[in-house]
Amino acid sequence: RLAEPVPGSPQRLNSLPMTAAISPDGRYLAVVNAGYGTFESRYQQSIAVLDIQTGKVTDFPEPRTATDLPQTLYSGLAFGKDGTHLYAVFDSLSAPVGNNKEATGNAVAVYEFNNGRITPQLLLPVPLQQLALGKLQNQVSIPLPSGTAIPSPAGIAVSKGPDGVDELLIADNLSDDVLLMNGVTGKVLRRFDLSQGSVVPSTYPIAIAVNRSGSRAYVALWNGSAVAELDLNNGKVVKKLDLLPPNEPTSPSSHPAAFAWGPEEKTLYVALANR
Repeated sequence: RLAEPVPGSPQRLNSLPMTAAISPDGRYLAVVNAGYGTFESRYQQSIAVLDIQTGKVTDFPEPRTATDLPQTLYSGLAFGKDGTHLYAVFDSLSAPVGNNKEATGNAVAVYEFNNGRITPQLLLPVPLQQLALGKLQNQVSIPLPSGTAIPSPAGIAVSKGPDGVDELLIADNLSDDVLLMNGVTGKVLRRFDLSQGSVVPSTYPIAIAVNRSGSRAYVALWNGSAVAELDLNNGKVVKKLDLLPPNEPTSPSSHPAAFAWGPEEKTLYVALANR
C-alpha cells in the first residue's frame, strides 16, 4: 500500500534522468532526460527544470533528439556562471560531424535560460579529435580518417574566462581527452590528452569538476580507475590519482563517475560506480 501524500511531492520526469545541475542562485534544478522519451514528450529526450521555490517541474522536449535523428543527449549539463545559459551535450556515432541541419554531430548545445525556461541558442561543434602520433583509434562506428577519433562529449564544467565569457571544459569519452572551449565561439583553446597505451579510447573520461578560481579541473577516468588533475593556466596534466584500481590491468575498473565539492572546496568527493 502506498501511503500518501508522499514526502517531497515527487513528480514524473521523462525517461532516463542522467544528470542534474543547479543554477547559480540555487533556485532551479535542471535534469537531462536521455532515454527513449515518453508519449508526453513525443518520444523525444528532454531537459526538465524544477523550480525549487514553487516545486513545479517543466519539461522541455528537445526536437533534435527525435527517434529518426542520429544524435542523443548524454550526461553533460552545466549552468553558465551568471545563470543565463545552460549547456548540454549531443553525441553521435553514426553522423559524428553532422551532415545537415537536423544532424548535430558531436556538439555542445547552448540554451538561453530565463526564469526557469530554456530556449535553444547556439550549437558548438566538437570536432573529430586528432590523436597523438602512434595512437590508434578503436573503431566504434563508421570508418574515420587515420589518426582521428569520435569525441563523444560527456561531462561538462564551466569556468569564467579572462574576458568574462564562459569557458567550457568538455570530457570526451571516446577520444580520451578534455577540451577547453570558448562558450560563445566554440573555439578550442586547449586540449588535454588523457589516453594511456596505444589504443584510444582507453581511459574514457566521463565527468569533470572545476574549482571556483578556474585554475584546476579534475576529470573522472571511467576506465582508468583514476582522477586526473589539470592545470588550466598552463595547459598541463598535473597528475593522476589512482582510486581503488584492479590488481590486473584487464580487470574491471573502479569506474569513477561523478563529483561533488565540499563547501570550502577543501574536499572533492568521487563516486566509484564499481566499488
